[in-house]
Amino acid sequence: MLYEKIIPLLKSKKKERFENDISISNLLQEIEDSKDSFLNETNFQLQLSVHDFEDSYMIRFKPQPNAQPKIEYETGHWDRNTNLPNQKYFLNHFGNQISEETTFLEEHFSFLISISNPDAIISQERNSYFESIYVKVADRLKKHLNRNDHLFRIESDKFLISSLQIDSETKAEWFAECIRMLFDFPFTYEEREFHLNVNIGYTKFDLKSGSDMNALGILKEALHRSCLIGPNSLFYYDQNAIITTYEKAKIEIDLRKVLNRNELEIHFQPIIDLKENRFFSMETLVRWNHPEKGKLLPGSFISIAESSSFIKTIGEWMIWETFQYYENSILRSENISLSLNISPKQLGDKNIFPLLKEASDYYKIEPNNIILEIVEDSFDFRKSQISKVITSLKDYGFKFAIDDFGKGYSSLGRLIHLPIDYIKLDKMFLFNYFQTSTRAVITSMVNLVQAMGKSIIVEGVENETQHNLLKELNCDFGQGYYYSHPMEIELAEKLIQNKAIPAT
Repeated sequence: MLYEKIIPLLKSKKKERFENDISISNLLQEIEDSKDSFLNETNFQLQLSVHDFEDSYMIRFKPQPNAQPKIEYETGHWDRNTNLPNQKYFLNHFGNQISEETTFLEEHFSFLISISNPDAIISQERNSYFESIYVKVADRLKKHLNRNDHLFRIESDKFLISSLQIDSETKAEWFAECIRMLFDFPFTYEEREFHLNVNIGYTKFDLKSGSDMNALGILKEALHRSCLIGPNSLFYYDQNAIITTYEKAKIEIDLRKVLNRNELEIHFQPIIDLKENRFFSMETLVRWNHPEKGKLLPGSFISIAESSSFIKTIGEWMIWETFQYYENSILRSENISLSLNISPKQLGDKNIFPLLKEASDYYKIEPNNIILEIVEDSFDFRKSQISKVITSLKDYGFKFAIDDFGKGYSSLGRLIHLPIDYIKLDKMFLFNYFQTSTRAVITSMVNLVQAMGKSIIVEGVENETQHNLLKELNCDFGQGYYYSHPMEIELAEKLIQNKAIPAT
């Protein structure tokens, strides 16, 4: 129908009046019925391409994805508020769209993003307030995606990104971390600033992965596992190695036998004093010598222990075991501190203060030689009780460090009012520093933290360039594979005896 109107119009024009590509809207202005039914039903704006072949024209219409389709709104495939395709569109069309493309990779990664709000004041607001926030989230995500990244609004508080440019798990992890970092900065609405928490589950798909419904189910499972870890967490769902429900149940059963079987062991990873070039502390890490699976790292079982509350039992074992070792160890004689991770559930237990006090008194350990590492999310867990526990332990002499600072909802202002001695910067600060736009921010933050009277420990130091950067920034302590991997107690003792500061 549209062709029938345009062809006579073209014949009446001189060829030199046409450019190679002209807007069809300009052409339709010369047609009496500019509201053509074809144009109203199309999914895209159209661009007319006119090619001159001596005495004839070849006409081709090309889609322009700048305006969203009216018909998609009417059939429920598009979200009006964010101007994004929705779950219905993803399930009905996106898989076909990928399979028809020949320029994209055979494999691609998808990321399911869930938004939540830690600020109680916003939870009391009207629904329209929430919707305005989600629109701002969508706008921020759009600005940081390119033409090969497809963004969908799956539910009111969930967005999905399918990136057709990522070809490895390493790049996918970096992409997910970049998305998470977008939420480190506050949002503004009606002259109010607020922060949002974000959880991301992601996985790899190929053309053989099955239906889009199956893909969405896998992503939702990945997101669920991310939420189990805590706010502002990432989870990669490895479809070739993921723990099944049966395996998870089996691990949970086996966990309850580890103490009787004496299957847990302690490893140490040194924290280096960058100014005095000496061992400052040893972080205590747990390993599980599983009778069937071999030596398991914490990532294989700690989250399961957290969900079953068995983490408190493991934590209590760690306290007694490490304090007993420290009593007559070379660490104590060399004035090297002991760093111990305390989980949010353990910190929220009313018995944590009596336990630590009893253990330190029993083994005659000065509490100021013990650094208790806690995560930022601990402060969102029964806040008033947690603050009281921290204050009591601090008054008794224990030191405190916030672990993975910058990975979650970070607030320097909140640290002023908490009795924290050390701040462990997440490894992403090192990666971000080499981005010009964030270098000044990170430098200022380091100076501000030190001005508060707190020391900085930077995690994830992996090479000499990063080590030199820490010294340039005047950071206090460093930790990471560049200095040493976690090691058995005997190897750590030899390292200390030989005064061998790794890689310095």
